[in-house]
Amino acid sequence: MQFSSEIESSVLVAIVMVVLTAISKYFGYYQFGGTKLPIWSIFLIATFIALFGLGFVSFTGVAFLALMLIASLAINATGPKSMRIIAGILAGTLFLGLGFRILPGFENQILVDTQFVKGQSTTYTTYFNFDKTLGGLIFFLAVVPSSNRLRYRTLSRALMVTTATIIFVLGGGYAFNLIGINLTYLFDYRFLVLFLTLQIFQSVWLRKLFLEVLSNSDCITSSKKILCGTKPFP
Repeated sequence: MQFSSEIESSVLVAIVMVVLTAISKYFGYYQFGGTKLPIWSIFLIATFIALFGLGFVSFTGVAFLALMLIASLAINATGPKSMRIIAGILAGTLFLGLGFRILPGFENQILVDTQFVKGQSTTYTTYFNFDKTLGGLIFFLAVVPSSNRLRYRTLSRALMVTTATIIFVLGGGYAFNLIGINLTYLFDYRFLVLFLTLQIFQSVWLRKLFLEVLSNSDCITSSKKILCGTKPFP
């Protein structure tokens, strides 16, 4: 597997921007002309500009993301009930479209290309999907409530399940001589920086949050219960 230094650095910049934008949700607010705006809005706009400049997201992709952001913000905004219902349907449709990668305008990048781990093992390829990641990021920033209790509880549970799964699967595979350990690849910086960052941040944290929001959809409609009424977040 070979990457050019330009591709490696640009993908790394994109991942760092996405991670910082997600974390910025907990940075609070700032005053702009008498209006109180969340700090994550600055990071999100900067991320859009950076990804557009790097060629990972086209103007069409940015338009889809902006439309989803507006619709997501409108879900919990004050206004007619019918408009919030429409906003919720639109945001959900765009979220699914981005998740299933059927919307144009995104250049998803290969992080690991046809990689052999050992001997005649099956090759695997890992992508960084900007459409899925950014769609989930917008949903997380604009819809999920900023609750430290929810964040720590969700993260701890996800890490516990992930750690137990890794120990069980890899330990069992190694015990039965089904897999081997490649220490050279394990300590390669691409694995440590790109693969681990992608899996821990995108799979363990964000995806777990999105699944919990979908299973507790009262959060999507705030206290108004516009779209549906299921159990609220504890």
